[in-house]
Amino acid sequence: MTNVLICLTLPEAIRNRYRDRIAAVSSSLRVDVVDLSPEAAAVLATYKGELRFEALTTLSAETAAALATRSGQIDLPKVTALTPAVAKALATTKGQLHLSGVKELPTDVAKELAAHTGRLALGVTELSDEAAAALAKHGGDLRLSGLKGLTSL
Repeated sequence: MTNVLICLTLPEAIRNRYRDRIAAVSSSLRVDVVDLSPEAAAVLATYKGELRFEALTTLSAETAAALATRSGQIDLPKVTALTPAVAKALATTKGQLHLSGVKELPTDVAKELAAHTGRLALGVTELSDEAAAALAKHGGDLRLSGLKGLTSL
């Protein structure tokens, strides 16, 4: 982890060299930060493998937009809630989006996430009819592994 954090402060050419070396030995990168700036997210978004943020619990719409520029998987297991603005930004990614920490999904957030076209995995345990209807419009693979039941669609 320390090498990744150090890389973020280095000039772009050197950062890219470190990124390429890390990518050569690992197809996934686990990042253990509790705060992520849009600038750091933009650098990390260039990593070609899976990105998993082990400790990140919240992110701004700007940080989400920077992460969403990637075509690889984004895994945010500790994020428990999304604003509509963050959901809208994350939905623009072409890669897989894993949000297993999101247990509740307001309808306005579900509507934004439905625009995502790749695999979307959520940890929701309950889903309102309105949120379910919004997610039904999702064009990609949708995984709701924690869902206990639905009343209707």
